[in-house]
Amino acid sequence: MANNIAFQDTGNTFVIVTSTANTAVNKEVTGLTPSNQYRITSANTTVFVRVSESNANAVLPTATTSQPGLWLTSGQTAVVTAQQTSVTKTVYVSAISAEANGVVYITPGEGMS
Repeated sequence: MANNIAFQDTGNTFVIVTSTANTAVNKEVTGLTPSNQYRITSANTTVFVRVSESNANAVLPTATTSQPGLWLTSGQTAVVTAQQTSVTKTVYVSAISAEANGVVYITPGEGMS
């Protein structure tokens, strides 16, 4: 459940690097304690990010086909609520960008950005 408190991390920060343009990169994310929110930051480029229970690739949406996920512009941070992670429960975060070498940071936790 979402909290109306400042974001508190409940695990390590994970990094995704989109080393090739238009190719999704997946990362397994776990928390040190159960949580279902993720602070996601795009460091240097616009990226499309998907959080899921399965190892599903983020796919860029088009004018005719919608896709699950959210856009983050360069330097933007969002806190999203999704499936719960813990020491024994993995959540997958996938990122794709039209540019190479995009960097995305993901931190599991609870609260608002």
